[in-house]
Parts: sequence; C-alpha cells; structure tokens
Amino acid sequence: MSLANDNEFVYAACEGCSKTLRFGDKVFHYAEGIMVCEPCAPTWAEANQGFKRDAFENPDNWRDFKVRLRRHLANGGTLGDKCVVIL
Repeated sequence: MSLANDNEFVYAACEGCSKTLRFGDKVFHYAEGIMVCEPCAPTWAEANQGFKRDAFENPDNWRDFKVRLRRHLANGGTLGDKCVVIL
C-alpha cells in the first residue's frame, strides 16, 4: 500500500478493486495491513467468522472485535451490514 499526496487527501488504493481511498471514506482494515473500500469489505457476519477462525492465534483481536460487534448490534446494526470504519 503506497501513500499518495496529502494535499489531495488521498491515502491509498483498495486492495480489492484498486479504487482510490481518501480520508473520510469507509474502509475495512485487515490484520495484515490490507485495506479495502466499503463495497469490497466483508459484512459483520463474514468478519466474525474470520476473527473467530483466528482467535487462537490472535485472542486480543478476537476480544476487541466481539466488543465492536456487540456495540454495532446494540446500536441497531445487523450482521449483514458492511464492517467498516471511517478512514
């Protein structure tokens, strides 16, 4: 992932589709540092399966994700929503 010009508020490119990612876009960060745009991002259900699968190797990540997931659901979100944060 390469950084682009700060003056244009460009951060990087989506690893899934190469779309330019700008500050303020909704993205998903994978543990390996990979970042994808909202359309390429997993749903909360898909992310849950991935974090659960890696729980033994990364228990802190799994615990942190479960807190975020509970918060998302408590605020009216669903497992079908995209699991994104604002860049």
